Amino acid sequence: QDSNEIRKRAVNSLAINPWKTYISFSSKLVNDTSGNPIVPISANNSLRVSIFTGDQIQPTLQQFNLNMSSGLLNLFFSETVDVSSLVLMQLVIQNNNSGLQTYKQLTGGIVL
Repeated sequence: QDSNEIRKRAVNSLAINPWKTYISFSSKLVNDTSGNPIVPISANNSLRVSIFTGDQIQPTLQQFNLNMSSGLLNLFFSETVDVSSLVLMQLVIQNNNSGLQTYKQLTGGIVL
């Protein structure tokens, strides 16, 4: 999805606020009903956003895979996340979904 790609790049200052959100396009973007192409806006003369609403949707963990032979844990989120913010020690592996009867809190790891 384009919105996920924008979120990935938001870490690098793309579309994080109105002063970092501009648009440009070629004349091939759209035509009017008479077939006349739109007047292009170049990257050097881009148009700043008029109304900006930042990302306010919290990601959710949709699924995970665990390979006990390799020790690899794959996490799948609902949207792009900033992996540098991942705190592995916040993860707890447990034997059921109704409490912490048997569990192991992660003590570290490497984010790939």
